[in-house]
Amino acid sequence: MDVARVLLAAGADPDLCAPLTEAARRGSLVVARAVLEHGADPEETDPNGRTALEIAEDIAGKNPESQLLGRVGVLVDSLERGREGAELITNRTPLGNGTELLSVKAAFPDGRQVGADMETGHAQIAALLRSGRLPTSR
Repeated sequence: MDVARVLLAAGADPDLCAPLTEAARRGSLVVARAVLEHGADPEETDPNGRTALEIAEDIAGKNPESQLLGRVGVLVDSLERGREGAELITNRTPLGNGTELLSVKAAFPDGRQVGADMETGHAQIAALLRSGRLPTSR
């Protein structure tokens, strides 16, 4: 979030590489609000042609922990043989805005780790975008 605010304050294009759709995908309510405050277009689409609202609504209807466990499972399966026996560890950290940072990692017996994380603000992002009352600093 701090990096996003610095870049936006310095004049970064709030639609370059569709950061609103990426914030929606990651469930980052704070980043979604920040790019909207700097004029991001809610109708901007990701490379698959989906808007931030479509992405947020889709993910809000799913279990984020299951999604992350699936992603980490794919990572574990893609690693070379000899690293079986991974322990999956899930952690939830409250973010103070009604969302959480959800992290899932696989810890291997040899000490290596792989993982993924996302925030859980998908429903709040969808509600913000549906409301039409988008934050703006302009």
